[in-house]
Amino acid sequence: MADKAEGIAKETVSLKVKKPRRWNLDAPYLYTLKTELLCDGKRIDGSSTNVGLRTLKFDANKGFALNGEWMKVKGQVQKIIRDGMDRSRPGKNYLAWEIKKIEQRAFHLLDYETDQDNSVQDIMKGIIISDSKPLSLEDLTVCQQIDHHVRGMKKRLPIMRECIRPGRKIEFTMTIDESLNQSTDETILKAVREFLKIYNKFLRKFKKQNYEKDIIYVGGAVGFVSKTILYDIFEDDEAIRNVSKIFDKTLVRSIARQHKHNSDHRMGASPHAMRGTECEGKECEFGKCEIQIEEL
Repeated sequence: MADKAEGIAKETVSLKVKKPRRWNLDAPYLYTLKTELLCDGKRIDGSSTNVGLRTLKFDANKGFALNGEWMKVKGQVQKIIRDGMDRSRPGKNYLAWEIKKIEQRAFHLLDYETDQDNSVQDIMKGIIISDSKPLSLEDLTVCQQIDHHVRGMKKRLPIMRECIRPGRKIEFTMTIDESLNQSTDETILKAVREFLKIYNKFLRKFKKQNYEKDIIYVGGAVGFVSKTILYDIFEDDEAIRNVSKIFDKTLVRSIARQHKHNSDHRMGASPHAMRGTECEGKECEFGKCEIQIEEL
């Protein structure tokens, strides 16, 4: 289209790319688009532009999708939690509504013709984990809980926990229904490694670090940090304040005073103690496991 007033010619060109390699957060692949202006068959001008091929979709309830995959928007989650910190009533159900809302946005991504709040929309129903193969009594032991303070002290508590001995192998079967959940071995292990990066931030406060690659933490004795997204969603200072506030709002008042979580921010970690034990002459973290996935 010619614009006589400005002497500018405008033209829209459509291109088709067979089997495009799409740009995404993990592999930001770029094509080079070369444009040439010809006059009587001779090149008089041109340019090269790097472009990424991708599709974006926005939804008021779900957030946005990149290449058809709904993304978890950190800003949305931050707002839900921040608003809930002051609005939610103290007690065991503190932030329960907010947690439910976050889970819905993260996992309720199926397209059944029903309310998005309904759990039938949850993609996680496409992953089934079996019971483990039987363990022997020799695989079990009883250990005393030892709390490691962020300032270096250790405290042996009058608490004994039934544990699996270090080095034991636990086997179970994982089945993935690909029509409901697109997870693969690679994406699951990637998520494990991303979690470990976050957990290592907490461990460094206690001068500890994981150098293994595929580590998960399971079990009730592990502690709060292994079960929360707060250290990923917020910067360190705000995360400590928020975790400390959650303890203050959910624990019985006498227990809250005993654990002194109101001092967490000043100590630089919340919680300011991590749980561990000693077994077979070695210090151990509760719940620390290496995960391996083998296709059957």
